[in-house]
Amino acid sequence: MKTKKLFSPAMYFCLILILYSTKIQAQKTLATLTKSQQVAGFKVASIYLNDANKPMGGRFIHEKTGFTLDLLQIESVPQVFFWVNTFPVSDMGEPHTQEHLLTTKGNKGHALNIRESMSLVTSNAFTNNLYTAYDFYTGAGVTTFYSLFEGYLDALLYPDYTDEDVSREVCNWGVTENTDKTLRIEEKGSVYNEMSTNMNNPYSLMYDTVYKLLYGKGHPMSYNFGGLPSGIRKLNAAEILKFHNDNYYLGNMGAIVSLSENEKLDDVLNKMDEILTRLNASSKQVTRSPKILPRPNPGNKEEIAIVNYPSQNEQQPGTIVLAYPPTVTLSSTEYVLLNNFLNVFAGDATTNLYKLFVNTKTKNKGIDAQAVYVYLDITEGHPVFFELDGVSVENLTKEKGELARQLILTELKKIALLKDHSPEL
Repeated sequence: MKTKKLFSPAMYFCLILILYSTKIQAQKTLATLTKSQQVAGFKVASIYLNDANKPMGGRFIHEKTGFTLDLLQIESVPQVFFWVNTFPVSDMGEPHTQEHLLTTKGNKGHALNIRESMSLVTSNAFTNNLYTAYDFYTGAGVTTFYSLFEGYLDALLYPDYTDEDVSREVCNWGVTENTDKTLRIEEKGSVYNEMSTNMNNPYSLMYDTVYKLLYGKGHPMSYNFGGLPSGIRKLNAAEILKFHNDNYYLGNMGAIVSLSENEKLDDVLNKMDEILTRLNASSKQVTRSPKILPRPNPGNKEEIAIVNYPSQNEQQPGTIVLAYPPTVTLSSTEYVLLNNFLNVFAGDATTNLYKLFVNTKTKNKGIDAQAVYVYLDITEGHPVFFELDGVSVENLTKEKGELARQLILTELKKIALLKDHSPEL
């Protein structure tokens, strides 16, 4: 009995071509994506263009968890910058403490450190006003990168450090030997020691006061994210655990990932989807939205505070800081333009405020300074800080602070009255 061929050789060859062609067309690239498109478990939020106006990255929101993935195609070793919204809730330093504990303590933290040393990894972590960041890069290739990416997220989401780790890292009592061999009891702990040193600084004390005035009582920006020594002493394991549970979840986190464009977009997103889905399966909580920063609630907008700082020299010069309240909304372009303007308005010897406060030939005789600086904050509301440094003791008064404010406002108004495209402007 003869058997029948279902396909002739020509038909079989055509079928292979059709399947192969279909596979090629299905491969996603940044250039083929559009906003709100769904791909590999993610929704496209933005496409990033390079200086040649070509796609070089994008923002993707993981649909199951809300995790934010900023993917960049850059020819470098694989690297990632994790961020977590960690709005402070007190002056006890809960955000800062998480940074010290999550990727270094407990079995998971120790295992992660060992893996790093075996995987050509360089890593870092820091805490900011509103977020905590953890980053690493590896020269061991993309497979190792994915493994460490999941390891880092696992340590951040599901730590296993102990109460003893907390005590040793945050604040505890220890015995120290004096030079004469006698013993003394003193406070110890990595977080406590770091912030005790940090707050033993006039600028830290000054800006801690300024932010409290600008944002109002109870606002996250009014708290010291690193922790005041007096607050760190009160922090306990239960409060640290609560802060972690309230903030460390995938919907409140994100990562900026840089991989070579040789790594196909579909493969990267599918791999990230697998990792995030696997990690989310360990969570008992439903998907939660990211933290939203409340509006600033400053008190008296013209309040002046004097911050005392002990010094061995009674004539030690000090600093006057003047700040605009965080009440403006700026686009990225407006932020760049304002920042550019401020840097030619206050700063080096060519700027307006340098001539007004520092230059001995042109400065106002009512106040003096050795340097003048300006800073535009990137956080919500974009407060602007003017800093007069090296001010003599006799000028560190409320009256001189008010004078400095009026002089700056007068100079700004003078510029505002200049005609567009005038030589002076």
